[in-house]
Amino acid sequence: MGRRLRFWLGIRTMRKAMSVARALYRVMEIDFQGDGAGRFAVSRCRFSSCYSPAACKLISSLDRGLLDGLTGGARMAFTQRITEGAAYCGGEVH
Repeated sequence: MGRRLRFWLGIRTMRKAMSVARALYRVMEIDFQGDGAGRFAVSRCRFSSCYSPAACKLISSLDRGLLDGLTGGARMAFTQRITEGAAYCGGEVH
């Protein structure tokens, strides 16, 4: 899906990829914010109260696939997660 969106929307920069990701996550009630350097934060996730840390890690592979496609190959890596007790999810796409 990410690759198709990258092509259809003409995404050429990290900033644009993060902007499109924000819009997609908003539909799922996830407050995703990313910048042009590839840093991201999720301050609110509708799934954080019902996913275990293990389930969150598994499901986040879908996030990695989406961002990989939107960015043309960059990899998403989480440094912290709400489901593991952090105040927000955070990481980088590089």
